[in-house]
Amino acid sequence: MNFNNWRNIMKLAIISDVGGNLVALQALFADLHKHKVNAILCLGNTIGYGPNPRECWELTMERRMVLTRGEMEHWLGQGIYPPNQTPQKYLFLEFTQKALIQKQLDQMSQMTKVKKIPLDNKKGTTGQSLLMGHSSLLANEVGQSVNTTGRIYTEFEILDKHFQEANILLLGNNTFPIFMSSRGRYVERTCDKFNQRHHLHSDHKYLINPGAIGRPMDGHVLNSREMMPFTYAILTIEDNDVSVVYYRVHYDPTEHLKAMTEKGFPPEFIRKFTG
Repeated sequence: MNFNNWRNIMKLAIISDVGGNLVALQALFADLHKHKVNAILCLGNTIGYGPNPRECWELTMERRMVLTRGEMEHWLGQGIYPPNQTPQKYLFLEFTQKALIQKQLDQMSQMTKVKKIPLDNKKGTTGQSLLMGHSSLLANEVGQSVNTTGRIYTEFEILDKHFQEANILLLGNNTFPIFMSSRGRYVERTCDKFNQRHHLHSDHKYLINPGAIGRPMDGHVLNSREMMPFTYAILTIEDNDVSVVYYRVHYDPTEHLKAMTEKGFPPEFIRKFTG
């Protein structure tokens, strides 16, 4: 997709960690239809942890999502099993590898760790660019979450040193959303304010983490009648203004839980959804 070939307004959906959850992904598409987004930026881990990795990957290709790799795509695309992981993670890797076809594994092997996107249009420049990835920008780290103030400062320093043109950093690998803006020593965290617009400025740096589509939010379990939430964000570029809004969507996970049970997923993992 040519991100410079637009005039007045562009809307970019930011998602991450679908995790093979086809039911949640379909609920996302239904919600995105209301917002008329121009493109979907997916920050990795489209597969892994869920019962429908092949179907989820097919949909990312069909929708022509802009992708960066997560640790699951990295490991499966390279055909390696990482050391020092939990038995549960090895189980998910083995299940996912068997569910995918070789063409899909080859596509994952071609994915990049980061992508840079200038937020300019035919009328001029916003003076802002984004860098999208899955986890820490540190070259030797795969799957390292960036979810504390200290870690975010480290990522801003890497951004300053190696990606000077970018002031907006998109990262995933988290089950809850994060929004932080760095203004000197002052950092604000306001991601819990859903449906509110945050305007971004070229002289500030920002971290946008949309949270996870397919994995339960930390500390959230279902009772027998509750819907499961997930979160994502939409970045809007209108003339020279750049803004972001976070959204929370609820979906019925019954079919997802049924598929996990039928495919022999560990009961302790299913309980993360059901309590």
